Amino acid sequence: LVVQSLEAVALAPPGDRGTAIGDALVSALDALDEAPTRARLIVLVTDGRNEPARPESLGPREAAALARDLGVVVHVLAVGEDAEVDEGLL
Repeated sequence: LVVQSLEAVALAPPGDRGTAIGDALVSALDALDEAPTRARLIVLVTDGRNEPARPESLGPREAAALARDLGVVVHVLAVGEDAEVDEGLL
């Protein structure tokens, strides 16, 4: 399942500044709902910058609360230079 999920990842085109962490978490929650496993875990790899391209995007804190309410554990792996990581958001 992990390999299949990683193969399905589409990278944003160069110059695309849209990173909607909340929407990404909701997509992962949807995928978990359809998964044949009972595992309730998401690994979020992020630079910690939430810059959604759409104003109606769900915020990361709201999405994390939804995951918590559904009993899903979210582990965050921060990548990038220290100056780029918003530790308060992580």
